[in-house]
Amino acid sequence: MKKSTNPFAIAVLAGIYLHQTEKNYHKRYEVKKKLLKDFILTNPNLKSNVAEALFYFIDYLLYLPDELTKQLTKDLSINIEKEAKHMLYSEKIKEAPTLAEYFKTVREEGFEKGKMEEKRNLAAELLREGFSVEKVAKMVKLSLDEVKEIEKICE
Repeated sequence: MKKSTNPFAIAVLAGIYLHQTEKNYHKRYEVKKKLLKDFILTNPNLKSNVAEALFYFIDYLLYLPDELTKQLTKDLSINIEKEAKHMLYSEKIKEAPTLAEYFKTVREEGFEKGKMEEKRNLAAELLREGFSVEKVAKMVKLSLDEVKEIEKICE
């Protein structure tokens, strides 16, 4: 597979590989991973909107079963976090099958982290107001140890 910076060439390659891997999803997985990783995510010569469109196109064109899609998501998430951060904000990318689950997980983790931070802040405020560690733990639904740690910080 030759490396190209021409978006049309990358799209044509995806079409060729679609037919070559028609009955072999493991080979398609490898080809798709290479196209998405080497040609798009780590290619600084592609404009971000072109890279996003290509990613979306290839992701749909080279369909993979759920198990392989999950594995590809795992493999590509490292590249997304390191080299293609600009693509994190693209709505197209968030809808692409390979990364949809990744973005769902990121959102859920962020939501859970925010909820925990809110609980910790509320616990700190209640401790400052003079509530006992036991009462705060019960009210905020944190463990006694967690509330004791927060109490140490508040002192």
